Amino acid sequence: MEEVYDYSRHRYCINIDLGYDMITSMAVAINKTSDEDEMLVDIKLAEFIRVFFFFFLTNSVFRDRFEYEYRTSILCDTSTRNIIARGYKADEANEDPKGFQEGVIYVHNTLSELADIYLKSKQQSFDTTALYALLCEEAIDLLQKILDRHKQESNSVNMDFFYSLNLPTSWDYELRKELFLPLFVKAGLLHEKDGPGRLVFFSMLELTFRDIQGYRTWDDDDRNIKYGDQCLICTIDYQDYHKENWCHNC
Repeated sequence: MEEVYDYSRHRYCINIDLGYDMITSMAVAINKTSDEDEMLVDIKLAEFIRVFFFFFLTNSVFRDRFEYEYRTSILCDTSTRNIIARGYKADEANEDPKGFQEGVIYVHNTLSELADIYLKSKQQSFDTTALYALLCEEAIDLLQKILDRHKQESNSVNMDFFYSLNLPTSWDYELRKELFLPLFVKAGLLHEKDGPGRLVFFSMLELTFRDIQGYRTWDDDDRNIKYGDQCLICTIDYQDYHKENWCHNC
């Protein structure tokens, strides 16, 4: 039987978007009336996506958005597991990598690299223990930084938040529960006993589809979408560019 999660126990949703260059976090306050509170209690996990995006896009329940960006590139020494530089300083150092000592590497996006190593390690055996452990520490530190920043901004405690995590469409589905869910627990954002629902995952393709649904009333004439139409949404996923597009009646 499908889980029913009580979202009314929380005051904010922290949305974390994993972009190619930047990680964006946004805390959205849920200002509930008594009727809306009752609605959010009695809601199945599968329905959360529809309800969240309906209210988020129409702005009838969600207010007070706090948004921050994080650069996750690092320059690290895998032999000592030390971080030499982070963010733009790491980017600048990577412009002339010839002077790097043995074991020093540049990682453009720590979370993307972590996901890549995790998947490759399941397909073949190779030694990435030092780098993987370092990237896990960086990911946990980032998640804690995101939570602490929004707690301070909103004068809240851990239990005031639930989370949505937006992942690139091309990423393997198993990464959600096998990699990111444990990271959220280790970082203290979730408790091991939290049921399904406090952390909700989206792919960028899902977000694009919900965006099309949510804005139907404003631009039906432009997109000419009709109920019952069959549409194909395509993903264009280059190394340095990410875009979701859609094709009508493909």
